Amino acid sequence: MNNPTIFYRRVAVGKRHKYVPVKQYDEELTSALPYGCHVQHVVKNGWSRTYNVDPAVIPFVAAAMVLKHKIVNIISDAEKFRVTETPPTTRAHKDAIKLLETLYHRPLMLTGPSKDQMATDVLAVLQDEAVKLLTNESVYAAYEQFLIVAKLSAENQERQ
Repeated sequence: MNNPTIFYRRVAVGKRHKYVPVKQYDEELTSALPYGCHVQHVVKNGWSRTYNVDPAVIPFVAAAMVLKHKIVNIISDAEKFRVTETPPTTRAHKDAIKLLETLYHRPLMLTGPSKDQMATDVLAVLQDEAVKLLTNESVYAAYEQFLIVAKLSAENQERQ
């Protein structure tokens, strides 16, 4: 068991200084998981965790976590500005100027969800749909068969 790290602040007391503890960091407490089924995906520059996962869809959630960064890249490519050869119409130009004038006089910003949040929302919807589909016995049997085939193909890839 690791000893926690204690951070101190130097405080002046008359002509002397005194060190007072202000924070405590314990690696075991910060990396502890709550009760339940969780999936953790570790990548080069960090990690991602999904908490309270239905055990029936853990393989799906694990696959979705691997694909999450690909979804973020697809969203990034889709929302890039595109250069057009045709100039904007007079009406579009006037509307843009009106929008800029409105934003200039008010402390407003145009914001939207982050790419990571969009990918997380997409995967959450897919997970909910998977849970609904797995309540059907035929779909669950097909899913179990798919897992067996996937495991066999992974073993075959390891042998080659």
